[in-house]
Amino acid sequence: MIKITTREEFESFKSTFKGPITTSQFYPDRIEINNSHILPVNCTNWVNQNSDEYANDLIFSKDKTRNVVSVEVKNGQVFIYTETSEGVKLETRPFKYWIMSNLRPEGIHTQMNGDLHFKYLKEFDTEKDWKIALGKLWKSQADKYCCYDQRETFMVRHGLTYFKGMKVSDVSVLSFDIETTTLNPDQPDARVLLISNTLKKNGNVVRKLFALDEFKNELTMLQSWCQWVREVDPTVMLGHNIYAFDFPYLQGRIKHCGVTQVGIERNTDGLKLGRDESVMEISDKVSQFRYDGSQQYDYKKISIFGREVVDTFFLAMKYDVGREFPSYGLKPLIEHLGYERQGRIKWDFNKNKPKEFFGKDKELTQQFKEYCNDDADDAIKLYELMIPAYFYWNQTVPKTFSDLNLSATGKQIDQVLIRGYLGVEHSLPKPSEKVPYQGAYSLGIPGVYHNVVAFDFASLYPSIIIGYNLQDKEKDPLCFMQTLTKILREQRLKNKKIAKETGDKKFKDLEQAQKLGINSIYGHQGGPGFLFNSPKIADTITRLGRELFDKVLVIMTGKNFSYWNKGNKCTEDEE
Repeated sequence: MIKITTREEFESFKSTFKGPITTSQFYPDRIEINNSHILPVNCTNWVNQNSDEYANDLIFSKDKTRNVVSVEVKNGQVFIYTETSEGVKLETRPFKYWIMSNLRPEGIHTQMNGDLHFKYLKEFDTEKDWKIALGKLWKSQADKYCCYDQRETFMVRHGLTYFKGMKVSDVSVLSFDIETTTLNPDQPDARVLLISNTLKKNGNVVRKLFALDEFKNELTMLQSWCQWVREVDPTVMLGHNIYAFDFPYLQGRIKHCGVTQVGIERNTDGLKLGRDESVMEISDKVSQFRYDGSQQYDYKKISIFGREVVDTFFLAMKYDVGREFPSYGLKPLIEHLGYERQGRIKWDFNKNKPKEFFGKDKELTQQFKEYCNDDADDAIKLYELMIPAYFYWNQTVPKTFSDLNLSATGKQIDQVLIRGYLGVEHSLPKPSEKVPYQGAYSLGIPGVYHNVVAFDFASLYPSIIIGYNLQDKEKDPLCFMQTLTKILREQRLKNKKIAKETGDKKFKDLEQAQKLGINSIYGHQGGPGFLFNSPKIADTITRLGRELFDKVLVIMTGKNFSYWNKGNKCTEDEE
């Protein structure tokens, strides 16, 4: 194996470079190229400048499959859907469950490299065997780690991620919105009156309205809508507040319509929207979407086989980092952003209630249809504005697109690091216990000030991690957290420069995706329950941040934080 230690040596080698790139099993602080050359981890930018954009295994995983838009697991098989301008294709691969433990399991297993806590990996062919093994480990009080979502089980172990080689516009999207007579689908007078749809696929836009008065009955309309969705075959189904209202309401109505007056059930278990013609599933378990540290929203996960679900209600909350939106309702958002179509029909629901006139007054019904025809456009406008950073971040994170937009970024960073270690067959650490530590300074002194200068640290915490070479080698002997921070920052600066020079929005979106990852690393280090967390690193980051802030404060004002924290104000001379 040949060591490369200088840029000159690498330049002479690069003409033969073809990849792959892996972490060296023998040199934790180096990476291997072509299994024959090694160079320092902190010089990975040399490789990135001379290789495929997805070559780095830590960032983009080992599996380089392009155009992946959905991953499902069923009957011992992984279903991988890819999408191009020629349509959607399906590939299947075998699936195995797995568990990692600190105790050596019975039978065939793999002992991973290194000496971290979870060093034994065992695979299982069936869910039954996997659950039996989990039960035994629980009874023996052994420590264990596994993914409980089967799709993540596959993606974390084998390194598959979404959307490599794709732009946001390459993925087909169907936005929909419904108009109903009630808020509860079980009320006696409940009906779905309209389903408005906007489909964007291969650069084309198709709008279609399903209206109750144009069908024999409500059941026929709902079944026709499901059939149409399967025919146009969108990858993403989206809408505003669809987790809490639209999807549950539609599912409730089609089930209700499937029961005749004499109590005989027809074959209507639910909305047949899956790519395999399966019924949409709504989880019995209540999940929580965290808005901020003090507020969260309950919802139930929705699964449509082979498709991804995005709710722009939650997406708007994630996007609104500065909390500038006056409301998260669809119409107020569209108005606030200046996206409202000029000349669009307004509707006074207090004056003209749809359930009172729909299908009875032809003129009002037609006007209402025209009003609703654009409803699905609004959610797509929000999606196209807000989704790009998460779309490109999904090229790195081993999660489905649906779950990525609902989950916390700390968990996502942890899964990237776990995948990296499993990719080189390395053992995994145990989560560190949560310990209290001092955070950042927070200070505001009310008053009217003159001669004000705005001062901001650029990426303070990531810069501290890199500048002070912070790493917890006991938990992260391969230093992947440090490497991840460096590469994301390098890529962000590069894309930010290209975006500024060319005006190409793609590079701005990539830069925002990398910012999303970088800004999540400190929170991951201090968060509880993550395998690669490190409260001592988090404490060091905030301590160094406070020290740097204090130094700047003294330079700018002549006084340190303790002085200003007592409520002292500037005198006229000091201003």
